[in-house]
Amino acid sequence: MIKRTRLSLAPSARRSPVSTRALIIRATLTHVTPGIWREIRVPERYSLAQLHRVLQFVFGWLDCHLYSFTVGRTRYADPRAEIGALDATRVTLADLALTAKAKLTYLYDFGDDWEHALVVKRVVDRSPDDGALPALLGGARSGPPEDSGGPPGYEQLLAARSDPTHPEHDDAVSWIGSSFDPDVFDLRSTANALALAAAWGAI
Repeated sequence: MIKRTRLSLAPSARRSPVSTRALIIRATLTHVTPGIWREIRVPERYSLAQLHRVLQFVFGWLDCHLYSFTVGRTRYADPRAEIGALDATRVTLADLALTAKAKLTYLYDFGDDWEHALVVKRVVDRSPDDGALPALLGGARSGPPEDSGGPPGYEQLLAARSDPTHPEHDDAVSWIGSSFDPDVFDLRSTANALALAAAWGAI
């Protein structure tokens, strides 16, 4: 059983007034070729925990595992994680004072180690024309299935599924199905799902 802990903000993190700005962020799954990426717009008032949930939706993860963010030399994590990190639910993107070209690392699943490189493309003022926030703006390729072994395991899984003579072919097909296409990303349905999740308070 995972013990819940309470962690405080870094001394240098100052609570900012509620921001009306938004960040355009490009998130790329590292160590996976061809590249898997998403571009999102998120309110600057969002906590890192809310950013985590947005990333879960757009990459197709199922939020089954712990996560962390690294910003500079500081690590923020799921408050259930006992890794000596600060609480990701208690710091917002505005607190971090991120600017264009700022970089963050998002790590999901401490066993498979799915690392995502996040780059802030722009910081923009919100307007009625922005529509609902958060938003999915773009992306490429399907996200890997949960528990597929990280980048090396995912590569082996795809190789086994595509080769009928591979000794693990049947297991691979059973695991991810014959209809899964790693090269396809349904932008519209994923964007709609994210908007609905936000409207229902799941973000």
